[in-house]
Amino acid sequence: MASNSTLMNAMVRSSSSISYRSRLLCLTRPRAYNFSTSKRTYKPLSSAPAASPAVSSPSAITTASRKPPSPLPVAAAAVVSSNNAALPFSYDPTGLSTQAVKKPSCDNLNLKNSFYRRKLPEHLVSFTSPKGKQLFRQMLESGYGEGYFSLVGNFTTQSEPAFCGPSSLAMVLNSLEVDPQRQWKGAWRWYSDELLECCAPADQVKAKGITFNQFACLSKCHCDVQVRRANQVSLEQFKKDLEMVCSRDDIHMVVSFSRKALGQTGDGHFSPIGGYVPSAGMVLVLDTARFKYPSYFVSVKELWKSLFPIDVETGSSRGYFLLSANPDQPAISLCKIPKSQLPEISKSKNSASNLQSAMSWTSLAQTFCKDLPSRIQSENPQTLDRMISVVLQGVPREYAFWISQQQAHRLRDTTELIDSIRSTKLYSLVSSAFPVPSPDPSLYPGASQKQREQLVRQQHEGALVFGTLFLMSSPSTLFLTLPNKVSKQFEQLRKVALESPEGEHRVLKEEVERMRSGIVDLVNSFCCCG
Repeated sequence: MASNSTLMNAMVRSSSSISYRSRLLCLTRPRAYNFSTSKRTYKPLSSAPAASPAVSSPSAITTASRKPPSPLPVAAAAVVSSNNAALPFSYDPTGLSTQAVKKPSCDNLNLKNSFYRRKLPEHLVSFTSPKGKQLFRQMLESGYGEGYFSLVGNFTTQSEPAFCGPSSLAMVLNSLEVDPQRQWKGAWRWYSDELLECCAPADQVKAKGITFNQFACLSKCHCDVQVRRANQVSLEQFKKDLEMVCSRDDIHMVVSFSRKALGQTGDGHFSPIGGYVPSAGMVLVLDTARFKYPSYFVSVKELWKSLFPIDVETGSSRGYFLLSANPDQPAISLCKIPKSQLPEISKSKNSASNLQSAMSWTSLAQTFCKDLPSRIQSENPQTLDRMISVVLQGVPREYAFWISQQQAHRLRDTTELIDSIRSTKLYSLVSSAFPVPSPDPSLYPGASQKQREQLVRQQHEGALVFGTLFLMSSPSTLFLTLPNKVSKQFEQLRKVALESPEGEHRVLKEEVERMRSGIVDLVNSFCCCG
């Protein structure tokens, strides 16, 4: 029995050894296959058994398994070549092959002449940094981030490298919910920086951007604007304006500053202000050029100083703007006034409307603060009639049309206003200074003589009404160059016209006060822009 048991154990060990060798041969013997794209089967090219390597111990097996695979048999390689079944791809992760494709270079991708953002100077705090987040929390807790959410909800990245001005304005106008009254895309009305084309040619804005003056003019065409020149505002006034703006959401500030003064690349730039942290003395600048710099916090004093460097384009310092909107009195753009429909107060070749080829808010302000006073001084009128003629011939037609459009928006019925103006002695003097002109047949082709006379009379009477209203509303500073005798007579006429019993001429008094305030604001905001 013992010998049988010993024999059986030997057979089992022999069988296990043979099975182990067979498995090892399957792993180590090289085989060539024919890969066919038309069939899914894989057939060995040669069925000739390879010589089994001698395995004497497990360590020998391990050593054998680490050897590199044997090359294809010559017969197998010949078959592959004859069937043209080479793989259609190559794999060379080292990139050392002579046929390897070169990696993309800066030359063929034009990366040498382009940039991906700029590093923010260290004294500026990125809005998304830990310190920036801490300042943001302080800003909200202090109550000086009220306008932030409406601005960020309408954040606009400028569509062109030089569109920082139009982009900042579009961002503010959308946050103020101003209806642009023009189509954007599809059926929607919306402000976009490329649509703000007034006050400067579009190609010029795309190439160079807009100046401080042009931004003031562009803003006035779409909303109410208060202009602050740096050399006219103290640091304390700047802080007060920041506190006022950042504690409300119905008014916003746009700063025009020098990037160089803040240690950034470039120079002139426009950006809205998103908030203020009085305790830290930091201001949040929402940079519209997000491809260049992120939004950041900057100290109030540094930002204020960055308003002072002289702009080489204008020869003046920069500043900031306070923008708001009055839904009851929408802004009317001077650039959209139809030139062919402007009423003529005078056909004089020396009128301001003929001297200026393009009207803007800046040029209009110049009319009131410089042109009219200079005109009065040079003409030196010695009578009221002559003074009225000199002044009204210098009033731009665009201004008259703009005022009439404002009143049409605000007043449902202008009958009371017109009747009150006609009842004044000043209206009689204006009428005598400007008699009804003869009708020009070329102006109304196809109309009869009677119809032309009626149309001319209606137009002329409207001009007389506006001329009287303008004289009653103009600030006294416009008439400082009048001779003393004429000035006293003129002021007495204005006083009598507005000193009616309580309740009478209410609409006239309101319109006179409104126009006077408008002229003063226009002069204060824009006269310094020239």
